[in-house]
Amino acid sequence: MKDNFKFFLSVIPQDFSVELLVQNSYDALFYALEKHVWYFVYVYQEKDDRIHIRHFIIPRFLMASTVNTILSIDKTWRPIVAEILNGINLIILPNERFDFELISTKNGLPNVFCELLKKDVDIYTKSLEKIKQVDDIYTLPRAKTPNGSPVTSTHQTLIHAISFERMLIGKLQSEKFGIFSAFCTFCDFPLNDIILEDDFLKELILSELKHSPKDTNNQLRTVFINVQNKLLSKPIWGEGIDVDIEEAIVILKEGLSIFSLSQFTQFALMNGMHNAGLFLPLAFITQTISNDEYIDLASWYAIGTEEDKSMRIETAYIQLFDTITKFG
Repeated sequence: MKDNFKFFLSVIPQDFSVELLVQNSYDALFYALEKHVWYFVYVYQEKDDRIHIRHFIIPRFLMASTVNTILSIDKTWRPIVAEILNGINLIILPNERFDFELISTKNGLPNVFCELLKKDVDIYTKSLEKIKQVDDIYTLPRAKTPNGSPVTSTHQTLIHAISFERMLIGKLQSEKFGIFSAFCTFCDFPLNDIILEDDFLKELILSELKHSPKDTNNQLRTVFINVQNKLLSKPIWGEGIDVDIEEAIVILKEGLSIFSLSQFTQFALMNGMHNAGLFLPLAFITQTISNDEYIDLASWYAIGTEEDKSMRIETAYIQLFDTITKFG
């Protein structure tokens, strides 16, 4: 093992408040179990000795749901591989231990970690039992948004996720960002009307027009162009593009009119919490860019800082909210 790799392994626990989960000669995975999420730091060294660090955050509900699914499959089918998110795959081995496809082990991850995963499955199961169903409507009793709306939906997984969150933290808090906070934004505000207001769209467009395409880095410029080509009838920003502001409002409004309330919620959260502007949230929502690419392009914070971690957690929950309102 090269000295610089050893050095990275020695400083990561303190720098990122994580502990070592598993280590090989040229890669290692660290983790922390936090109130809402699993936080992972993956370090690997290439053949040319370059060292890379990857951060990924998995909401505990999403992890518990995945573990619950693979545990329910007949043992004769093991090993079983299940994607959690963004290409991160969890494996259950014949010995009942778990593994990440990201980093290889001989017999699976440590028992202590595997037991933590199974404990969250217990919370997952019990939180599902707290939900009441009447016809196709699911409700979490004794839970309301700040505006007094009941926590209810046709999406069972959404209400289940909120119930799971309540069991984790004891009391739902809209000011602490998580799935419940996203639900409150979704439920308590007429976001489709607010975002499609001409004045709001004008402000978004003018803000982007302040940035010259020539002065925008290549990666960001490519994302902006790609999402416009994907969503809009014609581009409203870019080199050589000169569209009247009133026409730009009409084009943008037409493009956004296909959005669901869930997608408007995502846009409002990213625009409000991350000050992410117009095109980056749209690129995220339309899957023009990945979760990691969005963070790389939208974040102003140094990797590993509390601000960076908070943004990663928020983005993970924004993505989860979309997933469970789309398929839940």
